[in-house]
Amino acid sequence: GDTAKTLSSDLSKVKAVIPDLLSHNAILNIDGTAGGSLQGMLQYVAASPVAGWLGYFLQETKATANAQLGLKLHLPLKHLIESKVQGVFQIGNNDAVLQSGIPLISWINGKLDLNEKGVNLNTLKGTLLGGPVVATGGTQKDTSIRIKLDGLATAEGLRNIFIDTAVEPLSEKLVGSARYTSKINVAKRQPELIIDSALQGLALNFPSPLQKVGNQNMPLHFEMTPVISGDASTWRDEIKLALGTVVNARYQRQKSNEKNAAWQVLRGGIGVNLPAP
Repeated sequence: GDTAKTLSSDLSKVKAVIPDLLSHNAILNIDGTAGGSLQGMLQYVAASPVAGWLGYFLQETKATANAQLGLKLHLPLKHLIESKVQGVFQIGNNDAVLQSGIPLISWINGKLDLNEKGVNLNTLKGTLLGGPVVATGGTQKDTSIRIKLDGLATAEGLRNIFIDTAVEPLSEKLVGSARYTSKINVAKRQPELIIDSALQGLALNFPSPLQKVGNQNMPLHFEMTPVISGDASTWRDEIKLALGTVVNARYQRQKSNEKNAAWQVLRGGIGVNLPAP
């Protein structure tokens, strides 16, 4: 098929071949290209077995702009469980939210390699929290997905997160920029997010003990970890935050696994070590 359309995506140069119709183990080979909006490409993947092979990692991803997907399928008709797939997402100057709770990554450039074993990120580059970020990683041997982000967060980028929120006035207290690393681990569709930064280069103009000058280190550690729930219809996670020796916070929350469900805080609290009078 020279041209076609499915799920709002344009298909081109699609070829479907059964090399040997008389073979006891007949194989269907499909090769083609899909183009259009990246969101359309994600819907295309979600409607195929590829979604399960990726652990549904891309299920909540929201994206803009266009992308191209090249896909090859090798399908033993009597043993579909042994199917093979090779796919390549080509992404250029795109904006996307990989998972709910993860800030928007803009101007994404690079490609994702897909196969029946998972996904591999070939050094995606973009802009996150106001500065450049590089993403690497992919599916591991235990079928979990691990992604590492190395980036630079700027005061302006952090301010944009606080806009239209209850903490908007706090954004005026940030000056400069700081490097950070982040790890995103996804197992059984629930993401684990870990962020670490020395905050060196970022000034915090708060009252003591939260005040720091730009070249001072104040280690920041953030964890968002899934919690095993006895109810399959409910997702739970735990959030931990530590800022130097000054602030420690810990919360547990839950939500229904239905689409667009909101998180509810179950328990938690925050502690601040005040300086001696």
